Amino acid sequence: MTWTCRRCGSQMYAVTSPNGAKATCSTCTQYVDCAQCSNAKCGDTKCLSCYNKGVSGQKRPQGDPLVPQDEEIG
Repeated sequence: MTWTCRRCGSQMYAVTSPNGAKATCSTCTQYVDCAQCSNAKCGDTKCLSCYNKGVSGQKRPQGDPLVPQDEEIG
């Protein structure tokens, strides 16, 4: 499953650290499992919960499901 940055449209990737894929989410400000935008000028970080909220608030193609809450970022 690939994530697309809702801010700039670039691909996002899992943040890697010694303790796993964690970063501070730019929306909820919690230090959680997170993905970061590949565009260095954007640098947006989103946890799965906030990413799904952002996707659900926008029009998307019919039948395009949200990322399951238990799916790993990658």
